[in-house]
Amino acid sequence: MRRLAFILLCFFVPCIALGKTTGKKIYITPFKVASDGKSAGSIADEVRDYMSESLVASYSLISDDEVRVFINNAEMNQLMGSGSYGSLEKLASAIKVDYLIHGEIHTGQSIRITASLIRHDGSIVNTGEISYSKPEYTDRAARALGEWLITDRKSIGGFFGKKDPREEFKKDIEKFEKSMNKIETDYVKGSASIKASSQRRDTSLSHSPRVRLGGSGFGMFTIMNDYMNKLYDPSFLVMGDLFLLRYKDPVGDGVDLYVRGTYRKFSISESAISSARQSGAYKDRIGDFMSEPGKNSWIDIYSADAGIRFVGSFYVLQSAASLYLNVASRFNYALKNPKSSGAGKTSFNQWGVIGGTGIEISLMPSIGLFTEFNIGYVPMGEDKINFEGPQLIAGITFRTNHWE
Repeated sequence: MRRLAFILLCFFVPCIALGKTTGKKIYITPFKVASDGKSAGSIADEVRDYMSESLVASYSLISDDEVRVFINNAEMNQLMGSGSYGSLEKLASAIKVDYLIHGEIHTGQSIRITASLIRHDGSIVNTGEISYSKPEYTDRAARALGEWLITDRKSIGGFFGKKDPREEFKKDIEKFEKSMNKIETDYVKGSASIKASSQRRDTSLSHSPRVRLGGSGFGMFTIMNDYMNKLYDPSFLVMGDLFLLRYKDPVGDGVDLYVRGTYRKFSISESAISSARQSGAYKDRIGDFMSEPGKNSWIDIYSADAGIRFVGSFYVLQSAASLYLNVASRFNYALKNPKSSGAGKTSFNQWGVIGGTGIEISLMPSIGLFTEFNIGYVPMGEDKINFEGPQLIAGITFRTNHWE
């Protein structure tokens, strides 16, 4: 394809550029290649083609096919192979051109092109050399060297003089390499960032809670009975989860089997104390009368759960997030201290169920936060009071790999 482009360039472009050229004919001989074997075959053709593009505005280019009209391949190889300028003079005379460009290419750690512009009488008009580091620069280098060969050296420099095209090539390549180095650096940084982000994502999603600790307060858990809510104020709640089995895929979707322990404290309210003192007796609807209620009157509830969670996970804002539904069998043990003196403590226990929903967010693969809403039914005492009202719990998760 490159050779076809060269032939078309030699035949048709001179006709288009007829008004611009000097009318002098020039032939670029095939470049000799001294190579260590790195892409030597194609680079010589590329140098000729690109150099032709730099000369077409000033000269009429002669193609290899036109040369073969005058001499055959064997004769051309013999003339160029001798390496003497006398032979090149004979070649120029045989093919009837005004100038020849003859040169060599050396490839190795870098690429070096040397070339000379030779008159038909064998005299050297100009000689030049250019070196570059990468084959990708061949087009710029060949054009720059071609422009140098036809530049009048007397016009180089001075206040209004021309600049050496080879120096312009070096500056151009330096700018280009700086730009490419920046692109490469940015790419490496971007790739590292993408890789790190991908690793963080995979690690975060493949981790899920092994242990969770949480709590509640400030009235964020209640009793499912308006009368009892007025009688007792929720003080605080603490809980802990241990996940025994985690059946999940690599991205955290699946089910968990867990056990939970919960402790809740309810203290008698100031209004209940005031009312009891006025009436002299007060029934708390769990079976006992409080004849002498005081600030130390309370109910403690200890809960033990065995449950299952259904979990769906996704990755957002560089964090693994899991939404879940949980349901569990709950055993409650309640201890009540009805009097200020601590006398008359009673206890109750009952089985029931509890369920809820929540969300977990990873701060890092091994640590995260969660919040959960629960509600259940565990009837307690003579009046079957359900202490499992709405509960809003928040806490921290300790996460391990569930996939390995």
